[in-house]
Amino acid sequence: MSGFQTLMEPASVAVVGATESEGKAGNIVLGNILENGFAGPVYPINPRADRIMGLKAYPDLLGVHGSIGTVFILLPAEHVMEVIRDCARKEVRSVVIVSSGFGEVGGSGVREQKDIEKIMRGAGIRGIGPNTVGFINSYHHLFASFLPVREWQSGPIAIAAQTGNFSGCIADEIMNRETQRLGIGLTLSFGNKIDLDEVDFLEYTWKKREGGVVALHLESLKRPHPFMAMAARVKKDKPVIVLKSGRTAAGARAAASHTGSLAAEDAIVEAAVRQAGIIRAYTVEEFLEYIKVFSYQPLPRGNRVGIATLSGAAAVIACDELHEEGLTLARYREETINKISGLMPHWQPVNNPADVWMSMYGDVKSSHQRIIGAVLDDPQVDMALFILLPVANTDFDGVRGVFEKAMKSHPEKPIFTVMLGGRVKQKWMRELEGTGVPIFNDTSIAVRCMKAMYQYSVNHSRK
Repeated sequence: MSGFQTLMEPASVAVVGATESEGKAGNIVLGNILENGFAGPVYPINPRADRIMGLKAYPDLLGVHGSIGTVFILLPAEHVMEVIRDCARKEVRSVVIVSSGFGEVGGSGVREQKDIEKIMRGAGIRGIGPNTVGFINSYHHLFASFLPVREWQSGPIAIAAQTGNFSGCIADEIMNRETQRLGIGLTLSFGNKIDLDEVDFLEYTWKKREGGVVALHLESLKRPHPFMAMAARVKKDKPVIVLKSGRTAAGARAAASHTGSLAAEDAIVEAAVRQAGIIRAYTVEEFLEYIKVFSYQPLPRGNRVGIATLSGAAAVIACDELHEEGLTLARYREETINKISGLMPHWQPVNNPADVWMSMYGDVKSSHQRIIGAVLDDPQVDMALFILLPVANTDFDGVRGVFEKAMKSHPEKPIFTVMLGGRVKQKWMRELEGTGVPIFNDTSIAVRCMKAMYQYSVNHSRK
Protein backbone atom coordinates (compact mmCIF):
# COMPACT_ATOMS: atom_id res chain seq x y z
CA MET A 1 0.00 0.00 0.00
CA SER A 2 1.40 3.40 -0.96
CA GLY A 3 2.13 6.11 1.60
CA PHE A 4 -0.78 8.26 0.50
CA GLN A 5 -3.17 5.32 0.41
CA THR A 6 -2.15 4.50 3.99
CA LEU A 7 -2.68 8.14 4.97
CA MET A 8 -5.89 8.94 3.11
CA GLU A 9 -7.72 5.60 3.24
CA PRO A 10 -7.36 4.46 6.87
CA ALA A 11 -9.70 2.03 8.57
CA SER A 12 -9.69 4.15 11.74
CA VAL A 13 -8.52 7.60 12.87
CA ALA A 14 -7.58 9.44 16.03
CA VAL A 15 -7.68 13.20 16.64
CA VAL A 16 -5.10 14.32 19.20
CA GLY A 17 -6.26 17.65 20.54
CA ALA A 18 -9.95 16.97 19.96
CA THR A 19 -12.14 19.36 21.90
CA GLU A 20 -15.70 20.52 22.43
CA SER A 21 -14.51 24.15 22.21
CA GLU A 22 -16.03 25.59 19.05
CA GLY A 23 -13.68 27.34 16.67
CA LYS A 24 -10.60 25.42 17.72
CA ALA A 25 -8.84 23.24 15.17
CA GLY A 26 -9.43 20.07 17.17
CA ASN A 27 -13.15 20.79 17.22
CA ILE A 28 -13.37 21.54 13.51
CA VAL A 29 -11.36 18.50 12.38
CA LEU A 30 -13.31 16.08 14.56
CA GLY A 31 -16.61 17.66 13.50
CA ASN A 32 -15.73 17.40 9.82
CA ILE A 33 -14.83 13.73 10.18
CA LEU A 34 -18.02 12.87 12.07
CA GLU A 35 -20.40 14.90 9.92
CA ASN A 36 -19.29 13.62 6.53
CA GLY A 37 -19.77 9.89 6.72
CA PHE A 38 -16.41 8.34 7.65
CA ALA A 39 -17.24 4.69 8.27
CA GLY A 40 -14.46 3.61 10.63
CA PRO A 41 -13.82 4.09 14.37
CA VAL A 42 -12.94 7.65 15.45
CA TYR A 43 -10.95 8.20 18.65
CA PRO A 44 -10.86 11.69 20.23
CA ILE A 45 -7.70 12.15 22.32
CA ASN A 46 -7.87 14.65 25.19
CA PRO A 47 -6.69 13.93 28.77
CA ARG A 48 -9.15 16.45 30.23
CA ALA A 49 -12.36 15.06 28.71
CA ASP A 50 -14.42 11.91 29.12
CA ARG A 51 -16.57 12.38 26.04
CA ILE A 52 -16.31 14.67 23.02
CA MET A 53 -19.10 15.06 20.46
CA GLY A 54 -20.76 11.96 21.85
CA LEU A 55 -17.66 9.76 21.58
CA LYS A 56 -15.57 8.28 24.38
CA ALA A 57 -12.40 10.35 24.77
CA TYR A 58 -9.00 8.88 25.60
CA PRO A 59 -6.16 10.48 27.56
CA ASP A 60 -3.57 9.41 24.99
CA LEU A 61 -3.07 7.13 22.00
CA LEU A 62 -1.82 4.25 24.13
CA GLY A 63 -5.16 4.16 25.94
CA VAL A 64 -6.97 3.20 22.72
CA HIS A 65 -7.50 -0.58 22.58
CA GLY A 66 -8.01 -0.88 18.83
CA SER A 67 -5.52 -0.24 16.05
CA ILE A 68 -5.27 3.27 14.59
CA GLY A 69 -4.67 3.98 10.91
CA THR A 70 -4.14 7.75 10.75
CA VAL A 71 -3.53 10.17 13.62
CA PHE A 72 -4.25 13.89 13.35
CA ILE A 73 -2.08 15.98 15.65
CA LEU A 74 -3.47 19.40 16.64
CA LEU A 75 -1.34 20.41 19.60
CA PRO A 76 1.23 23.13 20.23
CA ALA A 77 4.63 22.30 18.75
CA GLU A 78 6.24 21.43 22.07
CA HIS A 79 3.88 18.45 22.54
CA VAL A 80 4.21 16.93 19.07
CA MET A 81 7.37 14.89 19.75
CA GLU A 82 5.70 13.05 22.62
CA VAL A 83 2.70 12.19 20.42
CA ILE A 84 4.98 10.93 17.63
CA ARG A 85 6.72 8.63 20.13
CA ASP A 86 3.30 7.31 21.19
CA CYS A 87 2.46 6.74 17.50
CA ALA A 88 5.60 4.63 17.17
CA ARG A 89 4.73 2.60 20.27
CA LYS A 90 1.15 2.15 19.07
CA GLU A 91 2.36 1.12 15.57
CA VAL A 92 0.31 3.85 13.96
CA ARG A 93 0.72 3.77 10.20
CA SER A 94 0.40 7.46 9.29
CA VAL A 95 0.15 10.94 10.81
CA VAL A 96 -1.04 14.40 9.84
CA ILE A 97 0.90 17.01 11.81
CA VAL A 98 -1.29 20.09 11.69
CA SER A 99 0.83 21.85 14.32
CA SER A 100 3.06 24.73 13.21
CA GLY A 101 6.36 26.02 14.57
CA PHE A 102 8.85 23.71 12.92
CA GLY A 103 10.89 23.97 9.73
CA GLU A 104 9.04 27.06 8.55
CA VAL A 105 10.33 29.13 11.50
CA GLY A 106 13.96 28.07 11.18
CA GLY A 107 16.45 27.55 14.03
CA SER A 108 15.29 25.09 16.67
CA GLY A 109 12.14 24.41 14.67
CA VAL A 110 14.24 22.85 11.90
CA ARG A 111 16.09 20.65 14.38
CA GLU A 112 12.87 19.49 16.05
CA GLN A 113 11.33 18.66 12.68
CA LYS A 114 14.37 16.55 11.78
CA ASP A 115 14.13 14.72 15.11
CA ILE A 116 10.46 13.93 14.46
CA GLU A 117 11.28 12.80 10.94
CA LYS A 118 13.93 10.43 12.30
CA ILE A 119 11.42 8.79 14.66
CA MET A 120 8.83 8.47 11.89
CA ARG A 121 11.30 6.90 9.51
CA GLY A 122 12.52 4.45 12.12
CA ALA A 123 8.95 3.40 12.95
CA GLY A 124 7.78 3.27 9.32
CA ILE A 125 5.22 6.04 9.89
CA ARG A 126 4.13 7.98 6.81
CA GLY A 127 2.72 11.49 6.97
CA ILE A 128 2.29 15.09 5.90
CA GLY A 129 3.04 18.36 7.66
CA PRO A 130 3.95 19.95 9.97
CA ASN A 131 2.10 23.16 9.17
CA THR A 132 -0.76 21.61 7.21
CA VAL A 133 -4.55 21.95 7.39
CA GLY A 134 -5.03 18.25 6.67
CA PHE A 135 -6.84 16.67 3.74
CA ILE A 136 -10.17 15.66 2.27
CA ASN A 137 -10.72 12.36 0.47
CA SER A 138 -14.34 12.45 -0.58
CA TYR A 139 -14.06 9.00 -2.22
CA HIS A 140 -13.26 7.53 1.21
CA HIS A 141 -15.68 9.89 3.02
CA LEU A 142 -12.83 11.19 5.14
CA PHE A 143 -13.09 14.97 5.57
CA ALA A 144 -10.15 15.71 7.83
CA SER A 145 -9.37 19.39 7.41
CA PHE A 146 -9.43 22.15 10.00
CA LEU A 147 -11.10 24.41 7.43
CA PRO A 148 -14.88 24.13 7.90
CA VAL A 149 -16.58 21.83 5.38
CA ARG A 150 -20.20 22.54 4.61
CA GLU A 151 -21.39 21.61 1.14
CA TRP A 152 -18.84 19.50 -0.69
CA GLN A 153 -19.28 18.59 -4.35
CA SER A 154 -17.27 15.47 -5.11
CA GLY A 155 -15.78 15.12 -8.56
CA PRO A 156 -12.79 14.11 -10.68
CA ILE A 157 -10.28 16.76 -9.53
CA ALA A 158 -7.34 16.20 -7.17
CA ILE A 159 -5.75 19.35 -5.74
CA ALA A 160 -2.67 19.53 -3.54
CA ALA A 161 -0.95 22.67 -2.34
CA GLN A 162 2.14 23.58 -0.39
CA THR A 163 0.05 25.72 1.92
CA GLY A 164 -3.17 24.68 3.60
CA ASN A 165 -5.21 27.83 3.46
CA PHE A 166 -4.55 28.07 -0.28
CA SER A 167 -5.72 24.55 -1.08
CA GLY A 168 -8.74 24.81 1.18
CA CYS A 169 -9.86 28.18 -0.09
CA ILE A 170 -9.32 27.21 -3.73
CA ALA A 171 -11.52 24.17 -3.17
CA ASP A 172 -14.15 26.25 -1.39
CA GLU A 173 -14.14 28.87 -4.16
CA ILE A 174 -14.58 26.54 -7.13
CA MET A 175 -17.23 24.36 -5.50
CA ASN A 176 -19.37 27.15 -4.12
CA ARG A 177 -19.62 29.43 -7.12
CA GLU A 178 -23.15 30.06 -8.29
CA THR A 179 -22.04 28.95 -11.76
CA GLN A 180 -19.02 27.23 -13.34
CA ARG A 181 -18.72 24.94 -10.35
CA LEU A 182 -16.30 22.03 -10.16
CA GLY A 183 -16.26 18.83 -8.14
CA ILE A 184 -13.20 17.79 -6.12
CA GLY A 185 -12.37 14.29 -4.97
CA LEU A 186 -9.08 14.91 -3.17
CA THR A 187 -7.49 17.98 -1.64
CA LEU A 188 -4.64 18.38 0.81
CA SER A 189 -1.77 20.60 1.87
CA PHE A 190 1.77 19.24 2.13
CA GLY A 191 2.95 21.81 4.65
CA ASN A 192 6.65 21.35 5.39
CA LYS A 193 6.86 17.96 3.60
CA ILE A 194 8.34 16.02 6.48
CA ASP A 195 7.68 12.80 4.54
CA LEU A 196 5.13 12.49 1.75
CA ASP A 197 5.47 15.03 -1.04
CA GLU A 198 4.30 15.92 -4.53
CA VAL A 199 5.92 12.84 -6.10
CA ASP A 200 3.96 10.53 -3.80
CA PHE A 201 0.77 12.49 -4.45
CA LEU A 202 1.20 12.24 -8.22
CA GLU A 203 1.69 8.49 -8.02
CA TYR A 204 -1.34 8.06 -5.77
CA THR A 205 -3.68 10.15 -7.91
CA TRP A 206 -2.40 8.47 -11.08
CA LYS A 207 -3.53 5.11 -9.76
CA LYS A 208 -6.92 6.40 -8.59
CA ARG A 209 -9.43 5.55 -11.30
CA GLU A 210 -11.83 8.21 -9.97
CA GLY A 211 -9.57 11.18 -10.66
CA GLY A 212 -9.33 12.99 -13.99
CA VAL A 213 -7.31 16.17 -13.39
CA VAL A 214 -4.33 16.59 -11.04
CA ALA A 215 -3.56 20.16 -9.92
CA LEU A 216 -0.65 21.20 -7.71
CA HIS A 217 0.40 24.46 -6.10
CA LEU A 218 4.08 24.27 -5.19
CA GLU A 219 6.54 26.67 -3.64
CA SER A 220 9.38 24.17 -3.94
CA LEU A 221 10.17 20.79 -5.42
CA LYS A 222 11.45 18.44 -2.75
CA ARG A 223 12.66 15.86 -5.30
CA PRO A 224 12.82 17.63 -8.67
CA HIS A 225 14.02 14.77 -10.88
CA PRO A 226 11.64 12.08 -9.53
CA PHE A 227 8.80 14.63 -9.73
CA MET A 228 9.41 15.36 -13.40
CA ALA A 229 9.78 11.66 -14.18
CA MET A 230 6.53 10.82 -12.41
CA ALA A 231 4.69 13.73 -14.04
CA ALA A 232 5.82 12.50 -17.46
CA ARG A 233 4.19 9.15 -16.67
CA VAL A 234 1.01 10.59 -15.19
CA LYS A 235 0.38 13.02 -18.07
CA LYS A 236 -0.09 10.06 -20.40
CA ASP A 237 -3.37 9.39 -18.59
CA LYS A 238 -4.26 12.61 -16.76
CA PRO A 239 -3.35 16.28 -17.20
CA VAL A 240 -1.01 17.63 -14.52
CA ILE A 241 -1.47 21.35 -13.84
CA VAL A 242 1.15 23.12 -11.72
CA LEU A 243 1.11 26.61 -10.24
CA LYS A 244 4.75 27.04 -9.23
CA SER A 245 5.39 30.16 -7.18
CA GLY A 246 8.65 31.51 -5.84
CA ARG A 247 9.76 32.40 -9.39
CA THR A 248 11.61 35.54 -8.30
CA ALA A 249 14.15 36.20 -5.56
CA ALA A 250 11.47 38.02 -3.55
CA GLY A 251 9.03 35.15 -3.99
CA ALA A 252 11.68 32.60 -3.00
CA ARG A 253 12.42 34.52 0.20
CA ALA A 254 8.71 34.64 1.02
CA ALA A 255 8.40 30.89 0.43
CA ALA A 256 11.31 30.19 2.75
CA SER A 257 9.66 32.14 5.58
CA HIS A 258 6.23 30.67 4.84
CA THR A 259 6.78 26.91 4.60
CA GLY A 260 10.55 26.60 4.90
CA SER A 261 10.74 26.00 1.13
CA LEU A 262 13.87 26.46 -0.91
CA ALA A 263 12.77 27.44 -4.40
CA ALA A 264 14.68 26.13 -7.42
CA GLU A 265 15.88 28.50 -10.12
CA ASP A 266 12.82 29.20 -12.24
CA ALA A 267 14.53 28.80 -15.62
CA ILE A 268 15.44 25.24 -14.66
CA VAL A 269 11.90 24.55 -13.45
CA GLU A 270 10.43 25.99 -16.66
CA ALA A 271 12.58 23.80 -18.91
CA ALA A 272 11.88 20.68 -16.88
CA VAL A 273 8.14 21.35 -16.80
CA ARG A 274 8.00 21.65 -20.57
CA GLN A 275 10.02 18.48 -21.05
CA ALA A 276 7.75 16.53 -18.70
CA GLY A 277 4.57 17.71 -20.46
CA ILE A 278 3.23 19.53 -17.40
CA ILE A 279 0.72 22.36 -17.86
CA ARG A 280 2.13 25.34 -15.99
CA ALA A 281 -0.08 28.12 -14.67
CA TYR A 282 1.44 31.46 -13.76
CA THR A 283 -1.55 33.01 -11.99
CA VAL A 284 -4.34 31.78 -9.77
CA GLU A 285 -6.79 32.64 -12.55
CA GLU A 286 -4.94 30.40 -15.00
CA PHE A 287 -4.73 27.64 -12.41
CA LEU A 288 -8.48 27.67 -11.83
CA GLU A 289 -9.45 28.05 -15.47
CA TYR A 290 -7.09 25.29 -16.64
CA ILE A 291 -8.63 22.98 -14.06
CA LYS A 292 -12.06 23.94 -15.38
CA VAL A 293 -11.49 23.41 -19.09
CA PHE A 294 -9.72 20.09 -18.64
CA SER A 295 -12.63 18.97 -16.45
CA TYR A 296 -15.31 20.24 -18.81
CA GLN A 297 -14.17 19.69 -22.38
CA PRO A 298 -12.55 17.09 -24.68
CA LEU A 299 -9.02 17.56 -25.96
CA PRO A 300 -8.67 19.26 -29.36
CA ARG A 301 -7.34 17.23 -32.26
CA GLY A 302 -5.42 20.17 -33.68
CA ASN A 303 -4.72 23.87 -33.25
CA ARG A 304 -7.17 25.30 -35.82
CA VAL A 305 -9.67 27.66 -34.19
CA GLY A 306 -13.02 28.71 -35.59
CA ILE A 307 -14.45 31.98 -34.26
CA ALA A 308 -17.96 33.36 -34.38
CA THR A 309 -18.44 36.68 -32.65
CA LEU A 310 -21.02 39.31 -31.88
CA SER A 311 -18.21 41.79 -31.23
CA GLY A 312 -15.83 42.59 -34.05
CA ALA A 313 -13.51 44.39 -31.65
CA ALA A 314 -13.23 41.38 -29.35
CA ALA A 315 -12.56 39.15 -32.35
CA VAL A 316 -9.62 41.30 -33.44
CA ILE A 317 -8.19 41.07 -29.93
CA ALA A 318 -8.69 37.31 -29.97
CA CYS A 319 -6.88 36.98 -33.31
CA ASP A 320 -3.87 38.78 -31.87
CA GLU A 321 -3.90 36.49 -28.85
CA LEU A 322 -4.25 33.34 -30.97
CA HIS A 323 -1.26 34.36 -33.04
CA GLU A 324 0.81 35.16 -29.97
CA GLU A 325 0.00 31.77 -28.44
CA GLY A 326 0.87 29.84 -31.58
CA LEU A 327 -2.67 28.82 -32.53
CA THR A 328 -4.10 29.05 -36.03
CA LEU A 329 -7.28 30.53 -37.46
CA ALA A 330 -9.12 27.81 -39.32
CA ARG A 331 -9.92 28.38 -43.00
CA TYR A 332 -13.67 27.98 -43.21
CA ARG A 333 -14.99 25.78 -45.98
CA GLU A 334 -17.27 27.37 -48.54
CA GLU A 335 -20.18 25.40 -47.11
CA THR A 336 -19.60 26.95 -43.68
CA ILE A 337 -19.40 30.44 -45.15
CA ASN A 338 -22.63 29.87 -47.07
CA LYS A 339 -24.47 28.65 -43.97
CA ILE A 340 -23.53 31.77 -42.03
CA SER A 341 -23.98 34.13 -45.00
CA GLY A 342 -27.57 32.98 -45.30
CA LEU A 343 -28.28 34.71 -42.00
CA MET A 344 -26.52 37.95 -42.89
CA PRO A 345 -27.19 40.97 -45.14
CA HIS A 346 -25.72 40.54 -48.64
CA TRP A 347 -23.17 43.27 -48.04
CA GLN A 348 -21.71 41.63 -44.89
CA PRO A 349 -18.73 39.40 -45.77
CA VAL A 350 -18.18 36.20 -43.79
CA ASN A 351 -14.69 35.04 -42.90
CA ASN A 352 -12.98 33.59 -39.85
CA PRO A 353 -13.56 35.25 -37.47
CA ALA A 354 -17.19 35.53 -38.51
CA ASP A 355 -18.73 38.78 -37.24
CA VAL A 356 -22.38 37.74 -36.95
CA TRP A 357 -24.00 40.68 -35.17
CA MET A 358 -26.23 41.45 -38.13
CA SER A 359 -27.82 37.98 -37.86
CA MET A 360 -29.36 39.05 -34.54
CA TYR A 361 -32.09 41.06 -36.27
CA GLY A 362 -33.95 37.87 -37.11
CA ASP A 363 -34.77 34.84 -34.98
CA VAL A 364 -32.10 35.22 -32.30
CA LYS A 365 -32.27 31.64 -31.02
CA SER A 366 -32.19 30.17 -34.50
CA SER A 367 -29.27 32.39 -35.46
CA HIS A 368 -27.22 31.30 -32.45
CA GLN A 369 -28.01 27.65 -33.06
CA ARG A 370 -27.24 27.72 -36.78
CA ILE A 371 -24.00 29.70 -36.44
CA ILE A 372 -22.65 27.58 -33.59
CA GLY A 373 -23.59 24.47 -35.53
CA ALA A 374 -21.98 25.72 -38.74
CA VAL A 375 -18.65 26.43 -37.06
CA LEU A 376 -18.56 23.07 -35.31
CA ASP A 377 -19.66 21.22 -38.47
CA ASP A 378 -16.61 22.48 -40.34
CA PRO A 379 -14.03 19.64 -40.49
CA GLN A 380 -11.26 22.25 -40.66
CA VAL A 381 -12.15 23.51 -37.17
CA ASP A 382 -10.50 21.70 -34.25
CA MET A 383 -11.90 23.95 -31.52
CA ALA A 384 -14.37 26.80 -31.42
CA LEU A 385 -14.38 30.21 -29.75
CA PHE A 386 -17.78 31.88 -29.46
CA ILE A 387 -17.82 35.51 -28.32
CA LEU A 388 -21.39 36.25 -27.27
CA LEU A 389 -23.14 39.40 -26.09
CA PRO A 390 -26.00 38.32 -23.83
CA VAL A 391 -27.91 41.60 -23.50
CA ALA A 392 -31.60 42.43 -23.69
CA ASN A 393 -31.90 42.41 -27.51
CA THR A 394 -29.98 39.14 -27.95
CA ASP A 395 -31.69 37.26 -25.13
CA PHE A 396 -33.76 34.16 -25.87
CA ASP A 397 -35.16 31.11 -24.14
CA GLY A 398 -33.43 27.78 -24.61
CA VAL A 399 -29.74 28.69 -24.38
CA ARG A 400 -29.00 25.39 -22.68
CA GLY A 401 -30.61 23.41 -25.48
CA VAL A 402 -28.58 25.23 -28.14
CA PHE A 403 -25.27 24.27 -26.55
CA GLU A 404 -26.35 20.77 -25.58
CA LYS A 405 -27.33 20.07 -29.17
CA ALA A 406 -24.03 21.42 -30.44
CA MET A 407 -21.95 19.35 -28.03
CA LYS A 408 -23.98 16.22 -28.72
CA SER A 409 -23.38 16.67 -32.45
CA HIS A 410 -19.64 17.20 -31.96
CA PRO A 411 -18.48 15.62 -28.69
CA GLU A 412 -14.93 15.55 -30.03
CA LYS A 413 -14.56 19.33 -30.36
CA PRO A 414 -13.94 21.62 -27.37
CA ILE A 415 -16.00 24.80 -27.08
CA PHE A 416 -14.74 27.99 -25.42
CA THR A 417 -17.28 30.73 -24.78
CA VAL A 418 -16.65 34.36 -23.89
CA MET A 419 -19.69 36.27 -22.64
CA LEU A 420 -19.79 40.04 -22.25
CA GLY A 421 -22.86 41.38 -20.51
CA GLY A 422 -24.67 41.85 -17.23
CA ARG A 423 -28.04 40.58 -16.05
CA VAL A 424 -28.75 38.46 -19.14
CA LYS A 425 -25.25 37.00 -19.01
CA GLN A 426 -25.85 35.85 -15.43
CA LYS A 427 -29.13 34.27 -16.51
CA TRP A 428 -27.43 32.40 -19.35
CA MET A 429 -24.65 31.21 -17.08
CA ARG A 430 -27.17 29.83 -14.61
CA GLU A 431 -29.02 28.08 -17.42
CA LEU A 432 -25.80 26.54 -18.74
CA GLU A 433 -24.66 25.28 -15.34
CA GLY A 434 -23.89 21.57 -15.45
CA THR A 435 -23.52 21.38 -19.24
CA GLY A 436 -19.72 21.55 -19.23
CA VAL A 437 -19.60 24.76 -21.29
CA PRO A 438 -16.65 26.83 -20.02
CA ILE A 439 -17.50 30.54 -19.88
CA PHE A 440 -14.90 33.31 -19.68
CA ASN A 441 -15.00 37.05 -19.12
CA ASP A 442 -12.40 37.87 -21.76
CA THR A 443 -10.70 36.31 -24.75
CA SER A 444 -7.21 36.35 -23.23
CA ILE A 445 -7.82 33.63 -20.66
CA ALA A 446 -9.96 31.65 -23.11
CA VAL A 447 -7.11 31.60 -25.64
CA ARG A 448 -4.57 30.60 -22.99
CA CYS A 449 -6.84 27.70 -22.06
CA MET A 450 -7.01 26.70 -25.71
CA LYS A 451 -3.23 26.70 -25.91
CA ALA A 452 -2.90 24.65 -22.72
CA MET A 453 -5.32 22.03 -23.99
CA TYR A 454 -3.68 21.88 -27.42
CA GLN A 455 -0.18 21.53 -25.96
CA TYR A 456 -1.38 18.78 -23.66
CA SER A 457 -3.12 16.98 -26.52
CA VAL A 458 0.17 16.96 -28.43
CA ASN A 459 2.12 15.66 -25.43
CA HIS A 460 -0.65 13.21 -24.57
CA SER A 461 -0.45 11.66 -28.04
CA ARG A 462 3.26 10.93 -27.52
CA LYS A 463 2.66 7.93 -25.28
